[in-house]
Amino acid sequence: MKLVSIVGDFCSSVAPVVYHYSDKITEHIIIAEEKYINNAIKFKKGIKHLFSHIQKQKIYKLVDISPETLDIIIEKISPDENTYINTTDGLSFINSYLTYNLINKNTKFISYDIFENKIRIIGNNKVEVIEANTMSVEEHLKIKGFEIISREDKIFFINHSQEIISLFEKYFNVFLEFKKVFQNTRSIKHTNYKNVYKIFEKMKLINKSYNENYQLITGGLFEGYVFLKIKELGFDDVEVGVKIKNEHITNEFDILAMKNNHLNIIECKNKPYKKFDLEKLIYKYAMLRERIDYDAKAALISLENNYTRGYKKRAELYGLGLFGIEKGFENKLRRFLGV
Repeated sequence: MKLVSIVGDFCSSVAPVVYHYSDKITEHIIIAEEKYINNAIKFKKGIKHLFSHIQKQKIYKLVDISPETLDIIIEKISPDENTYINTTDGLSFINSYLTYNLINKNTKFISYDIFENKIRIIGNNKVEVIEANTMSVEEHLKIKGFEIISREDKIFFINHSQEIISLFEKYFNVFLEFKKVFQNTRSIKHTNYKNVYKIFEKMKLINKSYNENYQLITGGLFEGYVFLKIKELGFDDVEVGVKIKNEHITNEFDILAMKNNHLNIIECKNKPYKKFDLEKLIYKYAMLRERIDYDAKAALISLENNYTRGYKKRAELYGLGLFGIEKGFENKLRRFLGV
């Protein structure tokens, strides 16, 4: 299979198609107008990195990007009945030109629906609609040029799901009091909080040092609680406590959740919103969405859902949802993320 990808502003409609046909592609031609060449170069680097990861590089050949005139591009494509052109992200005049010149050469055209995760193949006087394969969180990051350098152990949260949910639902207020005492005394052994103590016994935290327990109790368990709630919403893949690197820049994410080839970002703040810089976080996630997946959404979840109307409007403008952990918050989150 020869795949032709036209790269424009974003790669949201290009990457899923390449991933879906990764087993069949023998030649890949990337076309980009001159002003989008940098996007195409980054995309080419990302898919080479991804295919190296899934060991498909032996059957995958990349042809150099083509900023030449359209006539030369068609000559370079050398279209035949095994050629598929993904025009979803391309400029209309390029799409129209290629369609007009190649429609009678048995070439097939692909249109990818980024909202329904469907691939429509147009050719031979018919339209075929198929569901696109879904990338994992790690595969999506790799195709965007990011590398996961560390992540939290999901198995720990899953194995102790009953205990973690009890802390944040049945004993929530007691647990908040306990955290203050824990930070002041640097000890987990407080008999005044018997129910919390029993939970930590089951989680085998009692004999660990203050430094070993500090990050888990003051933040990690909250991430684990949100993770346990989110993983039941029907995402294709969820990672928690992820640190990623791109060249010399690192970023940390509390939760990354993949659905239909869109990577949603979820920030967990184990405190009321007035105790952290919400405005700074709103702009931070506006920038990160653009780099990670512009078509996805980001959500911030803190202990309380009493955000001011001004903050809610500003966050909404940048595609960021604001939530607390009141009863049923996961259903509100589900609707916001469109899961």
